Amino acid sequence: MFSIYTSLYNLDNGFIDWKEALNNFCAFADEVVIATLPKDEQILIDYTHPGWTSNHFKLVVCKDISLDDLAFDGKLKNAALKACTHPFCILLDGDERIDVKDRKKWEIWAERLNKMDDIDALFIPVVDLFHSEREYKSLGKKWYMHKNLPNLHRGVVNFARKSNGKIDHTQSDTCELIYNNGNLVRSSSTLYPHNYVTIDLLKYADSIYVWHMGWLDKEKRLKSNSFWQPVWNNRAGEEVKNIIHSKEKLDKIEYFPHGLKLWYE
Repeated sequence: MFSIYTSLYNLDNGFIDWKEALNNFCAFADEVVIATLPKDEQILIDYTHPGWTSNHFKLVVCKDISLDDLAFDGKLKNAALKACTHPFCILLDGDERIDVKDRKKWEIWAERLNKMDDIDALFIPVVDLFHSEREYKSLGKKWYMHKNLPNLHRGVVNFARKSNGKIDHTQSDTCELIYNNGNLVRSSSTLYPHNYVTIDLLKYADSIYVWHMGWLDKEKRLKSNSFWQPVWNNRAGEEVKNIIHSKEKLDKIEYFPHGLKLWYE
């Protein structure tokens, strides 16, 4: 029923616990598809999991994509998407987790999505953990689940492409869910009102959601930001200002207890 797809690259940089991520994804999904670059291929091949079989786990090695490509991460995720075989696809990053115990709830939402003729994807809330697993800094939403349709792919939305070939980073990243014509996917939300999600709403609406762990380890966050700064600058053709480079600024971010059960509880 579910294919989880993702991209993993620079596995030796220590930004994320990708082994824990794969264990989590494989415990939830009927199929896990990973796109990677040739230099990381053997690392993934050497890491075995007792539940993995050739039907359950797919590795897509992208030899024609390089980190110098303006849209390399979106192209990697798209390569993984195109290898998915189940009717519903869930995109997760290596620093995100999904609640295995909530699989039945995801199935219910997948069936609802299947009955929507004018909707092809669902926004799922994401909890940005911060400081510790018991606290968060913000709530967001992403296109986590969508129908597996041949005209859907991951890329840059058409209105964010600049005339000089660069990307307007305020309008799009390279991993947006779009149709072949570059338009954004027709979507709905699992929670209403569409643009406002609170912790209380997550608690009492019995919602599905995803955990984002990218802010738990400040040192890893700073290393990751240093990697992404030149990438984003190159894409935009200008300096991107919203990337944090100092621990002092990270320390000033407010965070709050979320009171939700964690994915492993």
